[in-house]
Amino acid sequence: MKFETHCHSHYSKGGKLPTEGLPSPKEIIRTAKAKGLKGIVLSDHDSSKGWAEAAEEAKKLGIIFIPSIEITTASGHLVAMGLNEYIPAGLPVEETIDRVHWQGGIAVASHPYDIKGDGMRDDCRHCDALESFNALNFGQLAAQKNPVN
Repeated sequence: MKFETHCHSHYSKGGKLPTEGLPSPKEIIRTAKAKGLKGIVLSDHDSSKGWAEAAEEAKKLGIIFIPSIEITTASGHLVAMGLNEYIPAGLPVEETIDRVHWQGGIAVASHPYDIKGDGMRDDCRHCDALESFNALNFGQLAAQKNPVN
C-alpha cells in the first residue's frame, strides 16, 4: 500500500518559511487519489486544523486518512501519527512521545538530521521510527555531517 506519510497543507506555518504547504487538505486528498495512493498522513506544523476537511474528503474518495501533527518539541520536529487530540508544541521530546502513545499514536522523528537544523538529531532514538528521506536531507551531505552511531 502506498502512502504519503509527511505532507503539509496551507495550515502549516514554518519557522523559516511563512507557509510550508500551499494546497488545502481537500486538494491533498484529491491529488493522492489521482496519483493512486491509498492513504495520507496530513502532518501540519503544530496544527490539527485540516483534519476535519481531510477526513471528509478521504471518506468520499475512499482514501485512508491518518490524523497527525508535526510537533515542534523542545528537541526538534516529530510527526505524531494517529492522533485523536491536539498536542501542544514546546514540550520535552519524552513528554511529547508519552502523549502520542497515550492516544495510541506513533512518534516518528521527522528529518532528524536536516540541514535547516529543525530535526531532533540524536534524540530521534526515543521515537518509534524515523524518517529516512526528506527533501531537506541531501543524501551524503546529511550523512557526513550527522553520522548515527
